[in-house]
Amino acid sequence: MQLARLGVVLLLAIALSAATLPLKEVRDWNDRPLLTGTAVVLKPGGEVVAITYITEGKVEGELPWEPGYILKIAWGHLTIDDIKRGLATWIYDSSNLWDVAGLGNPVFPKILTYVYPLTVTVQDRDHRPLPGCRIRLVDAVTGGRLYSGEGETGSDGSAIIVPRLGAISQIPPGQFSVEVYCGDILAAKGSITIDRGVAVPAFGLHVSMVIDFVRSLPIVGGIYGEGYLILRGVKFVNGSIGDVTVPFRAGDRVLVLEREVPLLNQSAVLHLTRLSVGGFHQPGRQLSGTLAELLALLSSSEQVSVTVVDRGGAVRKEWHVEVLLGNNAVAYGQGRVEVMLPPSALVGEYKARVISPSGLMKEIPLSTSDGRAEAVVTAVVVTVQAVDGFGEVRRDWEVEIVGVAKGAGEISAELVEGDVYEAKARALGFVNSTKFNASDAVIRIKIPTSRLAARVVDGFGVVRSDWNVEIRGVARGNGEVGPVEVLAGRYVVATSVFGREFSQTVDVPVGKVVNVTLDVPTARLNVSVVDENKKPIANVTSVEISGPVNLLLNAPGDVELLAGVYTVRVTALGKSASAEVSLEPGKVANLVIVTPGTAAQSKVDLLLVVAVAAVGVAVAIYVVATRKR
Repeated sequence: MQLARLGVVLLLAIALSAATLPLKEVRDWNDRPLLTGTAVVLKPGGEVVAITYITEGKVEGELPWEPGYILKIAWGHLTIDDIKRGLATWIYDSSNLWDVAGLGNPVFPKILTYVYPLTVTVQDRDHRPLPGCRIRLVDAVTGGRLYSGEGETGSDGSAIIVPRLGAISQIPPGQFSVEVYCGDILAAKGSITIDRGVAVPAFGLHVSMVIDFVRSLPIVGGIYGEGYLILRGVKFVNGSIGDVTVPFRAGDRVLVLEREVPLLNQSAVLHLTRLSVGGFHQPGRQLSGTLAELLALLSSSEQVSVTVVDRGGAVRKEWHVEVLLGNNAVAYGQGRVEVMLPPSALVGEYKARVISPSGLMKEIPLSTSDGRAEAVVTAVVVTVQAVDGFGEVRRDWEVEIVGVAKGAGEISAELVEGDVYEAKARALGFVNSTKFNASDAVIRIKIPTSRLAARVVDGFGVVRSDWNVEIRGVARGNGEVGPVEVLAGRYVVATSVFGREFSQTVDVPVGKVVNVTLDVPTARLNVSVVDENKKPIANVTSVEISGPVNLLLNAPGDVELLAGVYTVRVTALGKSASAEVSLEPGKVANLVIVTPGTAAQSKVDLLLVVAVAAVGVAVAIYVVATRKR
């Protein structure tokens, strides 16, 4: 019914119309003069008949009009080419019955348009107004050629948007880019869309914007320091692009910026000129990223934990554990430490250091995941023994786990499971070592020893305690030596008798007792001297023995010699005689040497001896008889 009435009004208007439109004024939705516009008359097929401009609400020229023509009004002064390119934002269209009904008939001297006043309010995230900020809007299609407006926020954070060169707030339907400048730098940007024919309050359109500023933010982890942020590619209110430097201080769990900084997705560089964590100064650092990333990094923390456990998972409180940053322990505990620290991406990589009860010190990298850095160390008890070639633990030998512990015979120590260590044993001037992966085990280090005994015997198998015997480089004694402990290997057993050396080389295997008998091939020679009558000659001047052993005797008798062939020469009663004899080891040889031409002389000597003996007996008898009286 309503549409029918509209059609009747339109027909009457056309009937009463003249050759030109009587249109004189064009106004906005609130019946205020339209700042700028273009009135276009078109044929039903869309062909442009005529255009004229509208300035400050006044229609500058006449427009032809015939039944069937269409009147459209666009925001801004446009050319026919602009219209053909589709750049026009139509704020009135007589072909739309709703426009005719709501805004006015094209044959009326005045019509309204879909142009509204606009107020933009700016607040921070805590809903506090932000005064002194400049707001700029441009149309999204041409970037400001068709529409450009701005306003400055007052104490309540609101700004009335006024088109360029205008005096009142007006904005047509469409999409617009919005930029907010606070402190002369771009603080926020976005877009708004104003629908054609939207229901508008009497006071006009109102848009609220929230700007995320940061001036201070909480931090954790005990970081202290100072530095500055460089905001890259900042847009200034005058249109230029540049960098902005913002100093800051960090301490007492808060970071304070020297000025408020809007949180835009822009690149930034963080310079930490002075940094202290856990009371220790750290080298300055430089990090790059977006502003949001860097601020998030500054305010974030990392949970760091170091634990030492046994194979059963129980915490080993006897171990001292530390969290290292550089070479400094920023946190420590017994068996376990867990602490919130600044993120490693900000201050550098953390490491773990564990110290065993025996003093073993080891640094371990931390594994990082989901804001956590941790190290779990498994401690195992390892026993190292020094054993001899017979498999016996030797309490008198030195044993050690290099860099960890030393002891005698056997030591036990807690080590980090899976790590490689070196164990050593020392004995008899020999060092044996082995490398092992730590686990609950007994490591046996063998010194390859044996036992060696030596004795020296004559040709009759008798141990000769009057002869020396030695294991060269090891030990010596009289007749016998050992058993003594030696390293497996080759040895020489030796003795020196009769001016000659006798030796034997022996190979001694590991874990064996080796007995060495050194045989000296001796024999005995009994020399007797007789005359042609086979009578012993008492007066023998010399006995000269020549052979493997040379001897000179004053009288014949029994002597020990080395086995071999000998020549024996005797001198008696001014006469000499000789004989050759072969001595076999362990045999006694009796050699009788006849001295020719000594029989008569030996009788005289014998009578003399008898006479001397008789006189002796008489004297003895006389002495006895005298004592009896």
